[in-house]
Amino acid sequence: EAAADLCFGIASLRVRAERERLHHVMQKPADWLRAATQGSLDFLLMMRPVYDESGAVSDFELTDVNPRLETLLKRPRDKLIGQLLSNALPSYYKQLLPRFVPVLQSGKSLEEQFPLTTPGGRTRWARHQVMPIAGGIAVVWRDTTEEVEAVQKLDASEKKYRELLHNLLE
Repeated sequence: EAAADLCFGIASLRVRAERERLHHVMQKPADWLRAATQGSLDFLLMMRPVYDESGAVSDFELTDVNPRLETLLKRPRDKLIGQLLSNALPSYYKQLLPRFVPVLQSGKSLEEQFPLTTPGGRTRWARHQVMPIAGGIAVVWRDTTEEVEAVQKLDASEKKYRELLHNLLE
């Protein structure tokens, strides 16, 4: 009986030591991921769906955000977590919901660049990646307005000089 107790104790110690080793092994990638998301220049948010009475997705609840999004929205993380997308980004909610729901329903990621209309009527450009995650979606979002406007100006300039050269050669 003493030998059985001793064997059980040794086995328990080995299991505990292995669990601690695995915890430390797994902690390192989690720390790297946390550091990458916290230091990202992109806006990162994770959300879970909110369903209406008919079972359709009517909104998303924010479950996590990074500091970059806190800065954009001028609200701390603890005030954003639990907020509905319609409350956190009311100006863009109707433009974003139709992009997010198909990702949730299909389970297929989406990457696109698209225009967003600000409350003041200005067009801003966004590039986002929307990925399904367990029970919700993760969104990596970047404001690409400056890049899009620079390309548009370059295209207009090239067109102008092409026309000028064409007129000079005639």
